[in-house]
Amino acid sequence: MVALLALLVQLFCYLYYYGSVWFQSRRAAKNKIVYTDEEVPVSVIVYAEYLEELQQTLPAILQQQYSDFEVIVVNDGNGSQVYDYVSILQNDYPNLYHTYVPLNAKYISRKKLALTIGIKAARNEWVMLTNAGCLPSSSLWIKSMSRNFLPQTDLVLGYSNFKSRHSLISRFIAFDGMMDALQYLGRAIHHSAYKGDGRNMAFRKELFFRQEGFKGHLDLISGEDDLFVSSITTPKNTRVECSSDSLISEASVNLTLWANFKQKYAASSRYYKRSASIIALIRNSSMYLFYASFIILIVSGFTSGWVFSVIGSLLFLIRYSIQQFVIEKSSSLLQERSCYFTIMLFELLTPLCSIYFRLRRSSYDFTWKI
Repeated sequence: MVALLALLVQLFCYLYYYGSVWFQSRRAAKNKIVYTDEEVPVSVIVYAEYLEELQQTLPAILQQQYSDFEVIVVNDGNGSQVYDYVSILQNDYPNLYHTYVPLNAKYISRKKLALTIGIKAARNEWVMLTNAGCLPSSSLWIKSMSRNFLPQTDLVLGYSNFKSRHSLISRFIAFDGMMDALQYLGRAIHHSAYKGDGRNMAFRKELFFRQEGFKGHLDLISGEDDLFVSSITTPKNTRVECSSDSLISEASVNLTLWANFKQKYAASSRYYKRSASIIALIRNSSMYLFYASFIILIVSGFTSGWVFSVIGSLLFLIRYSIQQFVIEKSSSLLQERSCYFTIMLFELLTPLCSIYFRLRRSSYDFTWKI
């Protein structure tokens, strides 16, 4: 009974939340989702800390196939180098602009200040965010996101992740990012958004200032994307875009970068909607409970009769089949690597990593002191 209950919870999570992105793509393919063909003016804000990362990203952004857009680079690092690089490109791209964060800016998250500066400088109503070091999957990134800019829409969430390499650690990092994205994007599809990723999202400039920017969490170093999304989303004003042209990947990834990334979201996760934490707890607990029940049934097959092993194996195959179907379909859609042979290891480790970073947050002060 315990194994069956855990299985049902797991199937619900995979089919209702994790599978939502792929199911939405099928509906879009059948023209069951309304989009707009109008190319409204867009301001793309690129947050830049390092020249090398900006050199990877900026050409791909400037070469987007879109009729009316501007690109605003907000420099928070190498002032003169970034300025010189952008100045050279401005000769060929008159829609490219540059601003910067003052070096003496204190008592506020520099990234929140950078984004606020960029949004204020934007001339268009719709604003798209990304970071230097991130690459769009195609030259139709802006167009694919903007097709969701309907009159009733204020916020569009896109998919972004670290690019997977051949190493096992790199593949785990990509799996962790994909599963996290499938969860919060799935919630958004079901009109209960609580988080977004600042590497790939769009919103109305008017909404940002009506919400008074990041006012609700100015004392936090993190929160410029996830907590901001949580503060502006409603059941009716948010859409999700995960077509093959809309994806963003961040090329440079190592354990240190990933750990900082996870720690950042762990710091702000305590301010998420309570339902997000409850659903995550139920999902993870049911997973571990299912595996424990499966092991008990298999062992019981050797001591109390083979029927227990058959039941355990049948339940395992049902879950594994649905899990593989959802993850492989989603991986293909999101241009991620398959993980047939590592999925069990990865899914067991993912919640443990999240717990580890949440425990670590108590050792650090993630607020600004004046």
